[in-house]
Amino acid sequence: MQDTHGSTSSFAVNTGESKKVKTLFSFVVGNQLMKSEKYQEAIQCYTKAMELDSANAVFPCNRFGLKNPFLLFFDFSVFLIVQLSLAHFEGNQ
Repeated sequence: MQDTHGSTSSFAVNTGESKKVKTLFSFVVGNQLMKSEKYQEAIQCYTKAMELDSANAVFPCNRFGLKNPFLLFFDFSVFLIVQLSLAHFEGNQ
């Protein structure tokens, strides 16, 4: 890879790793926004994480809880199990 000065760089960005970093960043920021009670901004972050990694069932769980605030007080383990089961079922068709 060459920089603007024509020298060769030994560092190249792996696009797969970059996508993982962006996904994790969106998720972590979403969690911080949720803790700060900035729910609409958190929903946007979780949505971005879902766009980057649609196979991760945690992102829609967090977003679902924020879109349905009365559920914030309940345990999401059942919802997560259902989501994982659906993802497994859809992957085996």
